[in-house]
Amino acid sequence: MPRIRQLAQNYANEDFVKELRKKMIDYNYRSVKEIALIIQMAPRTLYRKVQSPDSFCVSDFRKIIPILQPDPGITLSLLGYSKQDIKRFKER
Repeated sequence: MPRIRQLAQNYANEDFVKELRKKMIDYNYRSVKEIALIIQMAPRTLYRKVQSPDSFCVSDFRKIIPILQPDPGITLSLLGYSKQDIKRFKER
């Protein structure tokens, strides 16, 4: 099913959460609470941010990305970059 621009942010949020969940399994993290303790964030705060990924800020990404190493394209799309910008970024 094609994705439409009006819902791009919703799709980016869903993709980011799926990527985080996948990476949690890949790295054997059992829960969001375990990751929250590693990055020194309140578990409830991280859980809320995972439920609403558009509330992540840059400092949160700086903590999570080294631990889970999500796909850069998914992270950039969450930040509002277009597919063309992401493609150019990956080509460099």
